[in-house]
Amino acid sequence: MGLRRCAHPGCCRTTISSRDRQPDIVLFAWTVLTVVVTSPWKLLKALLTGGRRLLKSARARILFILFVIVALVTYYVEADRHTP
Repeated sequence: MGLRRCAHPGCCRTTISSRDRQPDIVLFAWTVLTVVVTSPWKLLKALLTGGRRLLKSARARILFILFVIVALVTYYVEADRHTP
């Protein structure tokens, strides 16, 4: 006595044979491989796009200049404190 086959094989499967499971495993492995390979590229692209937007904004340039001024002032204050 064999398994009953439905006219629509994807809708009412009660047991899954190993032959039916194999393409799913291959598809899953392929999906994982493509995600692992393409994720660094997508991340780099997103960072470069964000960096480009950041460099184009006037607010970021002003904040960077202020940060450099604060860093220089902090450096000279600490240098003056520790110099005999």
